[in-house]
Amino acid sequence: MPIDRDPPGVPSRGSASRSDTGSTPRAPRAPLRLISEVTDRLVQTLDFDDALDILIDGATELLGVARASIMIIDPLSRQLSIKVARGISRQVISETRISLGHGIAGTVAASGEPLVVRDVRELDQWQSSLQRSQDYRDFSALSVPLIIHGEVQGVMNFNHKLDGTYLDTCDLELAMIVANQASVALYLAKLHRQYLAKQALDYELRVARSIQQRMQPTHSPQLAGYRFAAHSQMCHEVGGDYYDYVPGSDGRLGIAIGDVAGHGLGPALLVADARACVQSGLRRAEPLTQCLADLNELLLQETNEEIYMTMLLAALDPATGTLDFASAGHHLPIILRDGSPLDLPSAGANIPLGIQGDLQFTAEEPINLREGDLVLLFTDGVWEATDGRGHRFGNEGIIDSLRSSVDRTGEAIIEQILADAARHRGNLLIEDDCTLMTLQVGST
Repeated sequence: MPIDRDPPGVPSRGSASRSDTGSTPRAPRAPLRLISEVTDRLVQTLDFDDALDILIDGATELLGVARASIMIIDPLSRQLSIKVARGISRQVISETRISLGHGIAGTVAASGEPLVVRDVRELDQWQSSLQRSQDYRDFSALSVPLIIHGEVQGVMNFNHKLDGTYLDTCDLELAMIVANQASVALYLAKLHRQYLAKQALDYELRVARSIQQRMQPTHSPQLAGYRFAAHSQMCHEVGGDYYDYVPGSDGRLGIAIGDVAGHGLGPALLVADARACVQSGLRRAEPLTQCLADLNELLLQETNEEIYMTMLLAALDPATGTLDFASAGHHLPIILRDGSPLDLPSAGANIPLGIQGDLQFTAEEPINLREGDLVLLFTDGVWEATDGRGHRFGNEGIIDSLRSSVDRTGEAIIEQILADAARHRGNLLIEDDCTLMTLQVGST
């Protein structure tokens, strides 16, 4: 603990004033009473800013100083800034930024060791060019760290004893008591602030989830000879999976399924933009490859290179049973015919959306569906379900589930796949959103 020693010729605390005009008796104070009062006031508030005000007022009265400040370390810039002060101008408060290890406060914050000194100008840490020397009535100073869970979160600084004496080790002891109070109070206030912020975020996420759910189809298409089912399961409140049915102007039914990389609010917002773009193209019966190209350019304009989206677009002609489709980095459908999957590649010919501009997208070979065919479209969440040994559920697990439930309704098939994937995953948490769509060909 760095403590300034009495230099030769300098009167000790209480013996004489700095001007040597005679003894200056110290005003009577009741430290324990003041500490008790500060504690009582602190327990009545959980507001972070109120706690700072209570602490600075109590500390200045307890130590009998004219200047005091509480500085908090910004977790991003790793700099100290003044959050509350007494006896310091607003300009100084707004302009002060101190890096860890610089100046007196920065040194205390970096070391976690308190400092009391009679004349700061004698210290290497004193930065006269950065200090407003004309603001100092004297150069005695006291600085103590605010330590929470072993980490320094800020410092408390004190100057200008009202009775004309120096700040000394007795003041340091009182300041450390206040600092311990401050650390506990600020920790509780910080937790409360985080709790309130989490409540607000949870509310916003619930609203976002409600909006996202309303963007999903409210009912399955009704086409003679075809049965549809779909289900989307998010691993968080909102997610980056998307699916839709869009009737086209040419009589075909557009089918879309997509997956934005990542989870949470950002991907969910991107899904909303993708939905509007895809719906517009499919309603006008634009070629599927053009719909993908338009969406790709939109994503390039609105996102950075770290965010991309896979997408599968399909168009079903109910009169002929022809299923056209195009994929941008998305799994191709699994089509079960007479209990065996058709020989299709696992992924399409195009890269995901939002990675590269001016792409020419290629359509996949159309499929002529037959009665009894079962078509499954899906996102990564099911396919990538991984067990404790690192084995994925994959196409093999999905096909086994389809075979065991092929004669059931689409809803029952989806439920079976999700249950089998959950058993494969075991106790491991769901790591990605899961969306499944089924199309069964046959009489309704």
